[in-house]
Amino acid sequence: MRDRLDAADPAVVVPAIERHVAATLDRAWPTGWQPAEVVWQARRRNRATGEAAVAAVAVAARRWAGLDLHPVWRAQLDELGIDPPADATAEPAADATGTGDEAAGTGRTRDTATGRTRDAESAPGRGPAAGTDRTRDAGTWGAAVAATHGLGALVDLVAALDLWPIEVLLPVPGRPDIALASTSVGDDGAAAGIDPAVLERVRALLAKAESTTFEAEAQAFTAKAHELMTRHSLEHALVTSGPADHDRPQARRFCIDDPYADAKAFLLTVIAGASRCRAVQLGGLSMVTVVGFGSDLAAVDVLFTSLLVQAQTSLGELARSSGAGARERSRGFRSSFLRGFAQRIGDRLDAAGAATVADLDRSSGGALVPVLADRSEAVDGHVAEMFPRMTTKAVAGPTDALGWHAGQDAADRADLPWDRLSAG
Repeated sequence: MRDRLDAADPAVVVPAIERHVAATLDRAWPTGWQPAEVVWQARRRNRATGEAAVAAVAVAARRWAGLDLHPVWRAQLDELGIDPPADATAEPAADATGTGDEAAGTGRTRDTATGRTRDAESAPGRGPAAGTDRTRDAGTWGAAVAATHGLGALVDLVAALDLWPIEVLLPVPGRPDIALASTSVGDDGAAAGIDPAVLERVRALLAKAESTTFEAEAQAFTAKAHELMTRHSLEHALVTSGPADHDRPQARRFCIDDPYADAKAFLLTVIAGASRCRAVQLGGLSMVTVVGFGSDLAAVDVLFTSLLVQAQTSLGELARSSGAGARERSRGFRSSFLRGFAQRIGDRLDAAGAATVADLDRSSGGALVPVLADRSEAVDGHVAEMFPRMTTKAVAGPTDALGWHAGQDAADRADLPWDRLSAG
């Protein structure tokens, strides 16, 4: 295949691929895909394919000139190094169905991003395409990619963009006719009813937990952050409850990086459950949609990002202390480690959350528990609406008992007894 590509005439192949990719993206935006997710899907193959995707999205973004883009959508473009023009000038090309101006859905991948779910193992930096696509003319991005990486990168991009419809989480620019499966929230937490100062403090605490070399400090920072987020979320639920309550469940989609995507998705699922949310895995995509109230979703986001870093740090330390070919370096051990870590973290978060709920329920004269019951019912109903054909499956057990127990031990070290800390 590569030999045939080398012999192909780029003047013929490149424009054909550019047209195909443009039509594919035109179909992707109104069927739920977001710019960061498209690029993430391409980066799963290799860095060159990811750079090709950034180049293609940068050209597509020009068609959103003058449109009112959601802040999360703009944030994704910025993370990719893409600035949509401020003024509308270009005439939109016809899309594959002949309806014209197709555009983008949104959501987040925190590299995720949306990079926040992207972890240290696989997060790529911005490639050359991201830095130069701002000034390229439409129709030249494919030639630039081919010159840098060869025609194979463009062929890989076509394969990577075999995208099927997913849930639309935010308004599609230029397409008010497209219904939303749910609403989503931005990075600042304001739309979720979270005090930005609290969210910033939580992120600062978790950053310290990730960076310190002292285990006791990491435990204290993580515990303090969880306590702050849980208490703030529960207090917000109490304040906003009542006949005038317009707070509704929302959704956020997470992209889970390889390797061990299933184990990482399990960690996200248990964190979501401990935070009064529901997690639904999108089969075949290594993506997870978490449904819950905005303040709880924000807690899931920051906790997942930090605990994944802490788990991988512990796993890396085990590998470094073992010789080449040691059991601690095997895929089975590492996957089981992450599953054991997730299971134990879930237990401890559940216990901590229950203690905080009991404390606030007492101080509110028993008002909190009924509010949480109503919110749990609302979340379940929203999940049923979004995923009417959802099925359940048993979680795969660990394949390496030693790895499982090592992960549980690491989860114990990632925590401190919650009752030693206050939210002040």
